[in-house]
Amino acid sequence: MDLALVTGATSGIGTAFARELAARGWSLVLTGRSESALRSLGAELGARTVVADLATTEGRRAVVSAADGVHLLVNNAALGGTFGSFATMPVEDLEAVLAVNVVAPTALVRAVLPGMLAAGRGGIVTVSSPSAVGPKAGAAAYGASKAFLESLDRSVRAEVRGSGVVVTTVRPESTRTDFHARSGQDVSDVGAWNTPEEVARAALDAHERGELLVRIPRRPAKHVARDLARVVWHHPAIQRFRTH
Repeated sequence: MDLALVTGATSGIGTAFARELAARGWSLVLTGRSESALRSLGAELGARTVVADLATTEGRRAVVSAADGVHLLVNNAALGGTFGSFATMPVEDLEAVLAVNVVAPTALVRAVLPGMLAAGRGGIVTVSSPSAVGPKAGAAAYGASKAFLESLDRSVRAEVRGSGVVVTTVRPESTRTDFHARSGQDVSDVGAWNTPEEVARAALDAHERGELLVRIPRRPAKHVARDLARVVWHHPAIQRFRTH
C-alpha cells in the first residue's frame, strides 16, 4: 500500500485530506501539534502519527524523519500569524509563520524527492492560497510565504519533468475552518465557502489527473482576470506611475 504524509492533519483541510486519502486506500503518516486530536484521528484511520510543532527545529526534524518511503507528500500545515499591520506583527509570530509555512515544507520536499525520483513516481501536493498572487493587507507574511511555496513548486516541476513525479499546487478560495478565527481575521464579508472535504477531494482528483495548479472552486474567467488585474495594479512600475 502506498504511503502518504499529511502535515497539519488535526483540523480543517488537513483532516479532510487524511480521511479522503484513507478512503482511497492510502496508508498514512499524519502530523500535527494537538496530541489528543492526532491520536484520535490516527486511531480512526489506522494511521501512524507524529506529534510535532513545525515552528520548532525539533518538530521539523521529527516530521522529516517520518517522511522516509513516502509516495505522496501533502504540505498542508500553515500559520497565519496575527492578522494586522506587518509593522506591528510580533517578531515571534513572523518567525513562526516562516518556519511553518516556508522552512518546514521546503525541508519535506527535499526529504522525499530523491526517493520519488529513484522510484520514477510520486507526488507532492502543496496547499497555497489566493494571497500568494494578490496582496492582502493584514496578512503580508502569510501571503509572501504562500508565494514562496508556489515559486518552489514551479521550479521543482521544471526539474522533475518527465520523471513520473507530479507536483500540484492547490489554491482554495475561502474554506470554512478555524484558521481565520485563530489569526483574528474578519470574514463577515465572505459570501460563499468551500468545505474542507470539497477542497481535499478536488485537490486529489486534480493531482491524479496530473494537473499542476488547481483553483477550488474552479473559477470563471472573469474572476481570473480580476486577480490578474489586481496583481498588475500593485506592480511597482504601476505604483511609480501613479505617484507622478
